Amino acid sequence: MNNEKTFILDKNKLLVSAQLITLVGISLVAPFFHQQMISGIVVNATLFVAKIILGSQLAIFVGLFPSIIALSIGTLPAPLAPMVPYIMLSNVILIITFSYLKDKNYWLALGIASFLKFLFLFLTSSIVVNL
Repeated sequence: MNNEKTFILDKNKLLVSAQLITLVGISLVAPFFHQQMISGIVVNATLFVAKIILGSQLAIFVGLFPSIIALSIGTLPAPLAPMVPYIMLSNVILIITFSYLKDKNYWLALGIASFLKFLFLFLTSSIVVNL
């Protein structure tokens, strides 16, 4: 009647978990720089690394947190709170675009993905701010 359970650690799952925790941690800390130029670069770099190491789904997961943290600590001003879902979506655009183009030309994929994220945020912010 011994109810012992054996817990087996899968080395690969443990590694992926550690990488995910690290990248989520970086994306959570980045908004604390309180300068968009720095935190934006750190978040985008983290998303690219997450895509390469963990794949698109987990990279998208990593990209959901920074804008919420930025809003909650004041890096993103409160009047821009309606932009948070669009910022999250722009991170998805960055990851998916990079995903599709990286095998053709890695550096061009970085540039195009970044530009499409910028363009999406520019257009949506123009609409949201004018409401």
